[in-house]
Order: sequence, then structure tokens, then C-alpha cells
Amino acid sequence: MIGDIQFVKDVNLLSAGNMRDILHWNNKTSPETEYSSILDIIIHQARKRPMKLAISSWDGEMSYKKLDELSSKASQYLTSLGLGPRDIVPICFEKSMWAVVAILAVMKSGAAFVPLDPALPSKRLKVSCSL
Repeated sequence: MIGDIQFVKDVNLLSAGNMRDILHWNNKTSPETEYSSILDIIIHQARKRPMKLAISSWDGEMSYKKLDELSSKASQYLTSLGLGPRDIVPICFEKSMWAVVAILAVMKSGAAFVPLDPALPSKRLKVSCSL
């Protein structure tokens, strides 16, 4: 923890009962911990299975390769605008393949994102973005 910032890795999401259940299901041994972000996993899939389907949405489909390419290109653009770590980007999309591309682009830039529902009243969205 740095100042008022608490890292996600420091948050304990398991109760003692949950841990007992997990250990019971895994024959009293704890499964090996793997430290990978969702971004790392997607990039790994793009390299390992580039032509496999990554997104299937109402507005189209996209392979891992295309998802990686488009999100990298958008990330480079965001970075050229000065976006980076400690920045927070509001993302206001309907559920679509383009929302996924935008989220990954922000993550690749090192910034964080906050998803906003475009169905919310515009005043509410403006207040959310000004906080």
C-alpha cells in the first residue's frame, strides 16, 4: 500500500471457509499460483493462436491477432497523447467488440479504465467523468 493506494494483489478475496473448500477440492494441496494479468493472457493467446476467435459479438468477430493489432495501434495513439500510468480513462461504449479493443488499448498504455454505461443520463456521465 502506497499512501491511499491499495494494490489489488494485496486484497484477500478468500475467507477461511473458502480456502478450506479449495484445499479439500485439490486434495489438501494448494494449486500452483500463476501471476498473469488478463492483458498478458490475451497477448499470449495472440502469439500462440493468432487466428482463433477472440471476440464474437453482435457487431462482429475478431481473431486474437486482429485484437492485438488494433488494441496496440490504439494504445500507441493514446500514449502519443501523453496517456500512461496513474491516468484513468472513462470508457463509454455499448457492449461491443470495439469496447474490448478500447479497454485493451488503455491497459496497454499503462493507464486504468472505468467502464461507463451509455444508457445513463448525460448529466450522470459528466459527473462521473469529473470526479
